[in-house]
Amino acid sequence: RLRFRALLQALHIGHLPYSLGFLRPGGALHAYCVKQASLADLMYFGRWDNTRTVAHHFQEGTAALVATRVPQNAAYIINAIADELSIFVYSAV
Repeated sequence: RLRFRALLQALHIGHLPYSLGFLRPGGALHAYCVKQASLADLMYFGRWDNTRTVAHHFQEGTAALVATRVPQNAAYIINAIADELSIFVYSAV
């Protein structure tokens, strides 16, 4: 994990929330959304033992997919609002 984080830093993308899980063969989210694969099939082919792991994977995958479809001007506004809100959150703690 440390080597992977160092690689991300060297590529100047260390601020992005990538993990080693992003390197695994994909297709599970597509199989679920498009092909309507069952949870049992997804768990078998993804080699997941726990439904919580599958849920976490799909939450991250869906968020990443949605993020790629946000128009650039909307992303700028969202990031600006998030920056403003973080000031309030950190000052309240």
